[in-house]
Amino acid sequence: MFLSAIAAIMLITGCEKENLPNTKKCRFVAAENIELKKQLEECDKKVKEQKELLYQQSQKGFEEFYNTACERMVEEYEQLVKENKELKAQLEQPGKESDTNSLQPGPQ
Repeated sequence: MFLSAIAAIMLITGCEKENLPNTKKCRFVAAENIELKKQLEECDKKVKEQKELLYQQSQKGFEEFYNTACERMVEEYEQLVKENKELKAQLEQPGKESDTNSLQPGPQ
């Protein structure tokens, strides 16, 4: 009976020793997984911030391009309106019929 008690104690302690490294390993892996998950969340957050920044910059660039293009078109339109008024005034003046040939569009 004494021997069986010793054998039982050895088995129990042997199993505990055998399981102990696995438990430590599992805890280490779990802690490492938690750390990696935190790092992944931080990376995801940074990616989202960069995407938002890129979107804002592209919007800003588009707005600048659009505004510049619109300004140019408005300037050209105003110039054309001015030219149109001058040409109409020239056409309305009597005795300027000889100049109407010069008003014809030519090769540009």
